[in-house]
Amino acid sequence: MISKQFVESYTNSCYLVFDKQVPGFRIIYKKEISTLFVATLAERKIKTKNIQNPKVFDSYNYAMFRVFYKRLRDKAKIHLIMKFIGKKIYDEFKRKNKVSGNLKKDLSTIQRYFQKSKFFSNAQFSWTDKKSFKYIINAPVTYEGSKEIYNELGFSINVFSKVLEAYFNEFKIKAFERNFNPYQQNKKIIEFWEFK
Repeated sequence: MISKQFVESYTNSCYLVFDKQVPGFRIIYKKEISTLFVATLAERKIKTKNIQNPKVFDSYNYAMFRVFYKRLRDKAKIHLIMKFIGKKIYDEFKRKNKVSGNLKKDLSTIQRYFQKSKFFSNAQFSWTDKKSFKYIINAPVTYEGSKEIYNELGFSINVFSKVLEAYFNEFKIKAFERNFNPYQQNKKIIEFWEFK
């Protein structure tokens, strides 16, 4: 089960940002999100509605972003919105965790936070040299819905990478993703990063 605190932090962060972009989004489109959420649960044959359940959380996340995209229809803006969501979650992470600017140590701390929250089973950072690294996330809870959105709509809602971006921004580390298609292996997200 995903930690209750993480679920609340994540969904609240999403809705805070959504509401700023589409005023009243959470209230106006609550029924539409709920309808798609219930339909997704039925399609995936999920019997519970406990949002701490990884499959339920993924279904809800999928419904939120599908409805939001339907209302906004602007991929470039959604990339920016994901950055804001990542920053909100990063700020929440920092309330209980210290970061020092020591890159490898801090990335490990962020990884442990997500792992402890049960957002994924584990993750590995591989450093090819001082200017690039690869990370692999095994079995993130939002994998199925995120993959569907990436394949259907052409943008990624991988919040982990957006939290990394928020960290890089805080310490003025210039980093970017390359060779972007994070869903090439089943149940794994793989991203390659380089430093400028």
